[in-house]
Amino acid sequence: MFNGGNVAGWKVLNGELHNSGADSYYGGDIITKKQYTNFELYIEWKVEPQSHSGIFFHVEEGITNTINEIGQEYQLIEDLGWAEPLKNEHKSGANYNMFPPVRFAAKPAGSWNNSRLIVNKTYVEHWLNGKKVLDYVLWSDKWNAAKYLGEWADFPYFGEGKSGHIGLQDHGGVVVFRNIKIREL
Repeated sequence: MFNGGNVAGWKVLNGELHNSGADSYYGGDIITKKQYTNFELYIEWKVEPQSHSGIFFHVEEGITNTINEIGQEYQLIEDLGWAEPLKNEHKSGANYNMFPPVRFAAKPAGSWNNSRLIVNKTYVEHWLNGKKVLDYVLWSDKWNAAKYLGEWADFPYFGEGKSGHIGLQDHGGVVVFRNIKIREL
């Protein structure tokens, strides 16, 4: 669990990792035991209608109360059927509230998607269903402008970690993960 405690709400069924499926934050956010600096993450995921989650990286514990205030997020959401219009920087493959994907590649709710997240020094790539949907440079002028002129301006620790845990968010609705692979670079 992010910031410690017992894992609640998450379960493994038939080789798949299921979040709680309850209200936001019921099961809590889980993180890897190991910390990573440069890595490639491959993960398959699906969301049910009106559900969303995120993959976080360079997560440091004991600094903030919630994972989204510290780690950057590769967004996972039901793009095609969300009740309200989504901002582009909230769609699947985005760096949540920082950079939108340059193309949209998510499959409908209930379908398996595959994502790759590559972090190599300061260069980051987001891949979704075999298509590169986003790349950016950490702590660049463009990155700093997105942080300090956007939602994260009031969160001084957001995105500042140079290494840390990889996390999965239990944020709302049903999200299922499988075939999670991490390779250090």
